[in-house]
Parts: sequence; C-alpha cells; structure tokens
Amino acid sequence: SSRLTVSSIMRGCGSDPSRGHLILHVQNCDWYWGELDWKDAKRMLWLCAPGTYLLRDSRSESSVFSFSYRTADKVLHSRADDLLLRAAKDAQDKSISPLRAFEELVKRCNGKDLEMLLYQKNNNFANINFSLTCPLRKRDCVPSLQFLTRKLIRENFHLFETVECLPRTIVQYISESKQLNPPIDECIRVLQFRASYMGVDPPPNVTKAMYI
Repeated sequence: SSRLTVSSIMRGCGSDPSRGHLILHVQNCDWYWGELDWKDAKRMLWLCAPGTYLLRDSRSESSVFSFSYRTADKVLHSRADDLLLRAAKDAQDKSISPLRAFEELVKRCNGKDLEMLLYQKNNNFANINFSLTCPLRKRDCVPSLQFLTRKLIRENFHLFETVECLPRTIVQYISESKQLNPPIDECIRVLQFRASYMGVDPPPNVTKAMYI
C-alpha cells in the first residue's frame, strides 16, 4: 500500500476523515516541522534540554506524523497520529486543535511520564515511558524576516481562498512544503549557541569544542 502523506490526504486519498481533520490543524502549528528528516530532527533535539519534542512527517506507510523527542540519553521517534487524536478526544475543551490538546496534556502531566508505543527498525515495538516538557518551536530558532513574512501569509489566508487574491507564483511559493521550515543549518547554529549558553550537555562522542 502507498504511504500516507499530508499531500495525499489533502487530495482526498486518505480514507480516515479524522486524519484529514488533524492535518488542517497541523499546517500552521509552530512545532510542526513538515518533511524534516529524522537525522536533522536528531541533530536539533540533541541541542535542546531533555523533554523537548517536535512533530514531523512520518516515513511510515501507516502513519502521517511522527514525534521526535529528546530523553536524557537518546533522541527517539514514534508515530504520532493516534496520540494526537486521543489527546483531542480527551481534552476538556473540544474546540481546540489536536496539537493544542497535546500541549495541554503535557502541561497536565507536569513532568510525569507519558507512555508511547515505540517502533524500532527491526519491526519490533514496545511501550516506553518518557517525560515531555516543551515543544521545539520554529520561532525558537530565530528565523529570518522572509520566513516570518511567509508564515504570516500562510496563517492569515486559507490556501484555497488565497488562490483568488494572490498571484499564482506567490501561492505556489508559500504552499511548497519545503518553505514550512527555516533553513535547518541556520536552526542548528542558533540552537548550538543557545545550548552552549544554557549549558546543555553535548551529544555522545562529541567534544565541547565541536559542539560550540
């Protein structure tokens, strides 16, 4: 079967309407990093405090989104769809988005462990407990004015309504998935500087000189 993606579901190829509802809220989320590679997610999260997490597109055939999150000694990745939808279902305020509901869930846990199903490369899986604290938001990486302007347009125009009032080239520019994120190398540099200032431990096998 073909892999579920954001674009395939937006084209109507997904059979689960709840996933379509989830995607509508994800697009403008500040800690959704789109087609971010897991290796880049790992590079960024190693520069953050344990408990930091982000959401990105999944490579799985059965999941649209994945969580990447920093533990005390690892960066792990887990499928996110069911957990986001469950957080929205259990939220006291049913009008908030699934991602806002998940943030509220993390706050309610207040450092206590969450349980998530971890899928490993050898197709084995197991429940693990871990503690989340805060998401890694794009604005944490001090993005450029160009990125912030593009983000403002995306947040204030519905994509299909925008077609009617903006030139086609502009619509294509702001709707490309690669434009969702600030340049990753710039993000890494900002996070490296912040980590050295805040005293976050460097990744294993990396000296402090290399880290800074």
